[in-house]
Amino acid sequence: MTTAQVLPRSIASLFIQANLPGVSPYCAGAHVWGDVLRRFRSERPSLTVDLPGCGTGRRIGDTLTMTDLAAAVIDHLDEQSLGRVHLVTHDLAGLVGLLLAIDQPERVASLTIVSSAWAAPSGDGVDNLTLLHPPEPRWSSDSQRWAFERLSYSPLAIGNTLVAAALQTSAGAAHQSALRWARSGGARKFLASVAEAKARFYQCARGAGLSVPIQVIATTDDALVSADHLLALFNIARAGQARSHFHIMNRCGSLPFRDDPETFFRLVTSFQDGLEQETTGRKHDGDDRQR
Repeated sequence: MTTAQVLPRSIASLFIQANLPGVSPYCAGAHVWGDVLRRFRSERPSLTVDLPGCGTGRRIGDTLTMTDLAAAVIDHLDEQSLGRVHLVTHDLAGLVGLLLAIDQPERVASLTIVSSAWAAPSGDGVDNLTLLHPPEPRWSSDSQRWAFERLSYSPLAIGNTLVAAALQTSAGAAHQSALRWARSGGARKFLASVAEAKARFYQCARGAGLSVPIQVIATTDDALVSADHLLALFNIARAGQARSHFHIMNRCGSLPFRDDPETFFRLVTSFQDGLEQETTGRKHDGDDRQR
């Protein structure tokens, strides 16, 4: 079944998973979502996109900014002839989703942000040491398994399939370009664009607010970002946006879609289906009034 065949019946979901390429001790990309993607694809149109430097995404050149990452998502939507999508974002991709909701709201039916320290307010600015000093050599099987297990509530959520996919990604052109970019100082400059993206979000929230419905999913045992920080993000994002949800998943770490895929599936689909039913209901009410 092609995307064009299923889109008229439901808005597609676009899953984006990303971290700081060439720096984070595991290779990000669509492979991190795991089995939950198969569940989504069995019931509704669902796609993935790898951002530059991640997975099978584009190579990184001399520079990279948050705006470049957002543009890569729009390019993907255009290439796939997609209009509006439900964005489901994790980690760094959460901040990318906020930029898209601000700059391209007509392309975003809803935004779900999952366990994103990048999108959350920085708080006291204390460095997180969870992924400090991974086993050497970096991005080997042992190194990446170490990182994934530290991000998960249970090591049982991390299997050989994920580690093998991450290892394969480490040898790919996107990751190799990210390594060159990071070693040349690109990652340090990238952080300035992260600060600019957050400032734009705060400015938007102080003004008209987001026009895109938003859902934030936190967990009780996330080693990278606390539920309190993500609740602060939610409270900022929901200003002026009545269609907003906040959830905390119990006994889950930084990868809740792997720790508890069934609950994650239910939260995301309930949010999206509710919005689509609301839109359909309003449309029907309008038709009745016209008659």
